[in-house]
This record gives sequence, structure tokens and C-alpha cells, in this order.
Amino acid sequence: MIQNKTIGAILLIAGTAIGAGMLALPINTAPNGFILSALAFLICWFFMIIAALLLIEVNLRFKGEKDLISMVGATLGLWGKVIACIAYLLLLYALICAYLQGSSAWFTKILEEFNISAPPLLSISILVLVFSTIIFYGTAAVEYLNRYLVLGLVITYMIMISSSLPKVEYPKIAAWQSANLSYTFPLIITAFGFSVILPSLTSYLDRNAKALRYAIIVGSFIPLVIYLLWEFVALGIIPVTGPNSFQTLVEHHDNGTGVAIALERLIGGNWITQSSRWFAIFAILTSLLGVSLSLFHFLADGFRMHKTATQSFSTYQRLLLLIFTYLPPLLIVLIYPAGFGKILSFAGIFVAVLLGILPALMAWYHRYHSEKPSKASYQVFGGKVLLIIVMIFFCYITYLEIASCLVYPSP
Repeated sequence: MIQNKTIGAILLIAGTAIGAGMLALPINTAPNGFILSALAFLICWFFMIIAALLLIEVNLRFKGEKDLISMVGATLGLWGKVIACIAYLLLLYALICAYLQGSSAWFTKILEEFNISAPPLLSISILVLVFSTIIFYGTAAVEYLNRYLVLGLVITYMIMISSSLPKVEYPKIAAWQSANLSYTFPLIITAFGFSVILPSLTSYLDRNAKALRYAIIVGSFIPLVIYLLWEFVALGIIPVTGPNSFQTLVEHHDNGTGVAIALERLIGGNWITQSSRWFAIFAILTSLLGVSLSLFHFLADGFRMHKTATQSFSTYQRLLLLIFTYLPPLLIVLIYPAGFGKILSFAGIFVAVLLGILPALMAWYHRYHSEKPSKASYQVFGGKVLLIIVMIFFCYITYLEIASCLVYPSP
């Protein structure tokens, strides 16, 4: 039974990590080339695993079920809980902003193929209406639709990668223009943001520390391989400069369509064209559905709208929650149309705080400052030195993205 549950946990971790964020990764990492970018991925993957294990360590110190926000509140007090709530809320809003922009860009492009012109406000409003309707009908409707979207994502990814690999130019794989790995970290750690589901997996795996550790390592390794294959294809085909290049995508503020369209134009062929296009669409839609549902329930908890076993949310409650779910990101996208990748990179600040700094702080508190230290059934190796290194790394990522926003503000 525990083996079957561990496999399920691995798939849940991998599925949570893999999403639309990977569409922006090649643009962000292109100047470093594939080899140096792979090193950046390995560094971020390692630190996200350590932070995830620290979160499990803290979670196992509590009896019963505790979500991330509750753990922070119980460990770091009211101010810690406030910081966690703000970081979580802003992370979800940032992700929805990026996914709305990406999905509306594809929607506009599809309409253009039928000679229909749609302004950004109309495209985004139609999508918000469609997704609001799906979320309105509840988790069951979202999960049902998501099954087919995930299936489409898997099929189109496999077709795209297998069709593109023969077209990779190996001199491009070895080439690089800069060696500044750190500026790619904020976006990369966002692509490994699977730790939000770990408190749920603790109960799912019957608080088995060994199974949890195995699920985290293997479950996060799957998206690492998928991301590196995606990087290998994109960086091995798309040039850094010139027509249909990464430089062009950066200058035009990629909206989530850039890499797929560049692959279409450079390779051609119906298989590449359709698979890359639909892969990007499925990636964005699955991510938008999942994040929207998470924010919907987070807001419901914040507004104390708790449904019971016999009674669901009222129509008024659902409409109110949908307004607060989609109206703020809709306004942000329309007023402040930053690039798809830039918004995702900015979300890295909240990932660093929520899933990196806070787990290390909570582990430090429980180990060294708690007046009544709880017995640890599992403890991550490394002691104080590792905790300090983890906190420095994620604080550095936060600094990098804040500094980037101040020095290079988006138009």
C-alpha cells in the first residue's frame, strides 16, 4: 500500500512542478547556453529539495494535519503567519497574471488565423469568463477537464521533443555569451515550486519520513529531466541573435507564445508546428486551472467561507470569490503588461520566501529555540551550517529579483 501511495505522491509532486513556467525558461537561460544553464538547474533543484525536506521535518513535528500557513503561525507567530499569507497570496496572483497573459496571447493568435481581430481587453475578459464558469462549478469540474488537458500536455510534449531532437545543432549547445548564472535563479526556482502540496502528502503517506523523502527526490527529478530536455531542444535550435532568436523574444517581451512560434518557424513541418503550439497551450491552461482553484480556496478560507459535508458554497459566495480571484490579476495585466517571463521571475521572490526561507527558519526554531522542543522523527542533515546556507541562498534570490525590478522596471 505504501509503495502505491509513494508512486502517487511522486506523480503529484512532478505534476505540481511542471507547468507553464517552463515556456519562459529557455528565453531566460539562453545567454548562458545549455551546459551552464544545466548547472543552474541543478543548483536550484538541490536547494529546493533541501527546503522541501526541511518543510517535511517541521511538518512531522506537529500532530495531526497542518497546512503551510498554520505551521508558520504555530512556529514563528502572528507576524510569520502574516508574511506567509501575503507571500502566498501574491505568488498566486503573480502566477495568474502570467497565465492570463499567456493564454490570451494564444487565444488572440488563434482568432487572427480566422481573420478576427480582438483587443487584449476582450481576449482576456473572454478567458476570465470561461475559467470563472469552470471554477464556479467546483473542484470536480476542474479535475475532470484537467485530466484531458494533462493528457494533451503529455502527448504533445513527447511528439514535440521526439520531432525536434534530430534538428538540434550541437555547436549551439556548447555556445554561450555570458556566465551569469544567478540572474536565472528566480525563474528556475519558480519552476520547482512543488512544496505547497507537501503538508497534504504527509498525511497521504501516513507520516512515513522515508517515503516522503523518496517521493520528494524522485518526484522533483522528473521535472528536472523534462526541463533539461526542453532546454536542450530550444537552446539547440533557436539562435541567440538574429531573426526568430532569443534576443528578438526578449525585445518583444515574450507573452508565452515566443519559443513555440520560433520553433515552428525555424523547423517547419506540421508535427512540430502543431505539437509545439498545443504543448504551450496545454501547459498554460493546466497551470491556470490549478492556480485559480488554489487561490479560490485560499480566499474562501481567508473570508471564513467554509463549506460543510452537506452544504457547498452559495452562489453569492462563489461569485464573490471569483471576483477576488480574477479581478486583481485582470487589472494588473491590463495596466502593467509586463512580459510573461518577467512576471514568473518576479514570482520567484514569493517562492523564495514561502518555500525556501520560512522552512529553514521554522526548522531552526524547532531545533534550537523552542522552549518545548518537539521530538523529531526525521531531521535533515547539515545542522546550523546547512540552514544558514539555505537562508542565504534564498535571501540572495529575493535580492536579485528586487534589484532587477528596480534597475530594469518593466514598461
